[in-house]
Amino acid sequence: MINNTKDDRILIIDGLNTYLRIFTSMQAFSENGEFVGGIIGFLRSIGLNIRDFQPTRCILVFDGKGGSVRRKKLYPEYKANRTGKNGMRMDLFSSVEEEKASMRKQLIRIIHYLNHLPIQIFQVDNVEADDVIAYLTMQYFKPKGSKVRIVSTDRDFYQLIDPNIEVYSPVKKKLYNEKSLFDELNLTPEEYLTYRVVTGDTGDNIPGIGGIGLKTLVKHFPNPTSIERLIRESKKIITEEKKPKQIFKNLVENEEVLDRNYKLMQLQETDISGTTKINLFNQLESPNLKRTKNYEFRKLLHEDQITTSFKNPDEWLMTTFTGLNVWI
Repeated sequence: MINNTKDDRILIIDGLNTYLRIFTSMQAFSENGEFVGGIIGFLRSIGLNIRDFQPTRCILVFDGKGGSVRRKKLYPEYKANRTGKNGMRMDLFSSVEEEKASMRKQLIRIIHYLNHLPIQIFQVDNVEADDVIAYLTMQYFKPKGSKVRIVSTDRDFYQLIDPNIEVYSPVKKKLYNEKSLFDELNLTPEEYLTYRVVTGDTGDNIPGIGGIGLKTLVKHFPNPTSIERLIRESKKIITEEKKPKQIFKNLVENEEVLDRNYKLMQLQETDISGTTKINLFNQLESPNLKRTKNYEFRKLLHEDQITTSFKNPDEWLMTTFTGLNVWI
């Protein structure tokens, strides 16, 4: 028997990121014809990731209420492109309101299912899931030497990668570690943050500096380790050269934009209060067991009329969650 501890192998799943991806792509219906792709797809997705990574602890993190407040104070247009009519599943719903009602209903049901599984759920008001995941990873698990896998399509997590921390992109079906990140982009995790600050993030509605892409940045700054270094070297070149290239002028002229983008994109714990950190720590250190509740789980499947989507629920639960039962 392998003497694992609960913190040997940590699987952290970006909850809302996973749910929205599943909801917009999964085509599945209950036995009475109701669209339940969000529920079925979400459960299958976390099960697949658990079986693949075989963690000793599994954690799901969701955005807290008002999680974007700090970043919106810095930049009011932050994530502004995500409001209004989304048109995600208009093939299934007659209105945006009907679609959103289904999204809320299925997400609530998912939490009910998760409460019967050996999984920990974290949600901190006024803090985005990204920052909570970064705090758990860098401040709690990294000092322990834990092997951590983060599951998300959010590329901001690449900045956290180190020899023990990796990021799995379920859309690309690719595992990012130091080597694969460098092979794809020729950047280290530290350099990746600088690259993102300069080029922006269309998904979060954060504009970058026009005319500067990855190839241009790396060509003029082979190792873009920090924004401070880019600005410092650009000012030096502008001072010393008669006809400095436009990239150096653009960087210096947009120094305030770069500073703002860094504050928006760097994953940090500044939003997490000391009391909340203590609460998170206590939950992570808790010796209490949380076992799979087969009967309650099957009851939910029956209520939602999706028992046929899990041909043998007990077998699925056993093969997926048994290794987690004793650790939480």
